[in-house]
Amino acid sequence: MFAVGASFAEEPALQSQHPVAPNLEELVRFVVIESSVEPYFNDKYWNKTSGRFDGFRIRGLRISKRKKEVRHGFCRKYSASLVNPEKHFQFEIKETTLPNFDGQAYLIETKLRARCEGTFAHYVYGVKGINGTTIADADVRVRLVVTLKPTAQFSITDPIPKFSLNAEVRDVDFKLKDIDVRKVGVLDGKFVEVLGDGFQEVFEQLIQNQEKRVKKKLQKELDDLQGISRKVSPEK
Repeated sequence: MFAVGASFAEEPALQSQHPVAPNLEELVRFVVIESSVEPYFNDKYWNKTSGRFDGFRIRGLRISKRKKEVRHGFCRKYSASLVNPEKHFQFEIKETTLPNFDGQAYLIETKLRARCEGTFAHYVYGVKGINGTTIADADVRVRLVVTLKPTAQFSITDPIPKFSLNAEVRDVDFKLKDIDVRKVGVLDGKFVEVLGDGFQEVFEQLIQNQEKRVKKKLQKELDDLQGISRKVSPEK
């Protein structure tokens, strides 16, 4: 099983596999770092196009205008990920209470750092204008609630009771804090505002993805330590 531990100092990175008998801090740290490996990409605004006059098409006696789709407008794409979570990981755990629950409940709080890189280019009917890369950093606060409700299972064929912690991940909440745009480059005015809104959107999507990954992986790790097998519901 695992023990409940608390620490306020940053520690060296965990190995690729968690310890054989980790405490709760080590397990949460392992899961958060492992879940943050895959970055988030958003390029839905990258291929903006518009039709442009491209000459005439002649078929026999029929003459028609020909159009060509070319890039047009303010195109941008983003990639976001947690920044060295093994270095910036900070951890605090304390006992808490939950309504209508008589077991043990723990509130776990961590702080992380996220970075988003935005690549932009402004086109006027296929002609490329200002372009470059912008970087923004953000603080992310993570709160998890894990409950334990130890029970003993007795069997007439087994005089030694089997104990189960019934560990359950009740809640995982990633909250975006301050966003710091570190490099704006040649942009100004409306372009800066549009790009800034994009950073907000991408950071929000990144932490939503992290919430799902961390909750699912942490519960699986707890179940594995307890020898519990759960039915996996198909993802919607």
